[in-house]
Amino acid sequence: MANSALTEKMLKLARKNVKNPVDLLKDSGFINKEILVTLPVPGLNLAHSGKLSGPGAGISYGSHQIVGESKTFKTLFGIIQVAAYLDAYEDAVCIFVDSEFGANEKYWLACGVDLNRVIHLPVSSVEEMMNVVLPMLDETSAEDHVIFFNDSFGQLGSKKELENAMGGEAGKADFTRAKSMNSFWRLAVPLINLSKTPFIWIGGMYDTMDQYNPIALSGGKKGELGSDSVWVITKSKQKDKVENKEQQTGWVFNIKVHKGRFTREGTIVPICVRYEGGIDKYHGILEFARLVGAVDMPRSGYYCRSELLGFVEDKQLPKSQLTPEWYESILGNVDFQQMIADRFMVSTDNLLNGATENIETE
Repeated sequence: MANSALTEKMLKLARKNVKNPVDLLKDSGFINKEILVTLPVPGLNLAHSGKLSGPGAGISYGSHQIVGESKTFKTLFGIIQVAAYLDAYEDAVCIFVDSEFGANEKYWLACGVDLNRVIHLPVSSVEEMMNVVLPMLDETSAEDHVIFFNDSFGQLGSKKELENAMGGEAGKADFTRAKSMNSFWRLAVPLINLSKTPFIWIGGMYDTMDQYNPIALSGGKKGELGSDSVWVITKSKQKDKVENKEQQTGWVFNIKVHKGRFTREGTIVPICVRYEGGIDKYHGILEFARLVGAVDMPRSGYYCRSELLGFVEDKQLPKSQLTPEWYESILGNVDFQQMIADRFMVSTDNLLNGATENIETE
């Protein structure tokens, strides 16, 4: 169907004085955020996209914030995502904006990152980050394969705060930090999305007295508003039987989706990291599969794949005998992928279905 004369006139006027692409909404490349990379850990895919595996599972471009107490694997979660992006695009580069200097070489190498593809950008204040990062984002196009990782924005001070300390006025109140943080995100978020760049950053948090909202984010309110995902991470001990004795064998890092464009808010995804063997890729998959009816437990401690997935009279196995191949047969099943999406993705149903009524008129 041809565009009307008025539509063509408005398009021409809109394109006249802007450098960004202007098109009809149906042809715009910015209304549906595509998933750029599928991550190697199914749980991380779920936390980002509402899908564990299959098409559309993984990380999109946009702002992605990670917060949590100390030693909750935040930095390594960020590096894992950087590694996956670099693996997906052979020409990709990472801009590592560093203010904490806690991501040592071992972290990067443990995730398989080629350090020659990471540009280390140390910053000491919010204003310095603005002066360096914003021009880089502005010069990055949607065709460039660039991923930003900032560790950590929540811990950055302001230039004024530093000047006060250097001038012997360390206790003097500084009101510029929050303003600068919010200013950065007001300017950065449009540039991040126009350049279709994943921007992963470690934020800050603090406890509140509000029983309904016990934590608050401290990376700037505009940073929270502009984020496509916000993960709040806590941890608990992972215990397993070793020589018939229960021992701590690692940690479970619980990702709570505080905010998500794709995943329902409040979703909790456990990621297990063991002292020996590192990340357990399949941790939690059994529980998610049982939740959606993809796996049955016909008798205590024994599991089989459901007939809903096409398995008829599947062999019943104890958890200790569930192999990677067994888990992969579930993750690769298209029916299972849809079941998980239906359970965890943000609904796209018609919002107005129940809002209309037939009104009789005289």
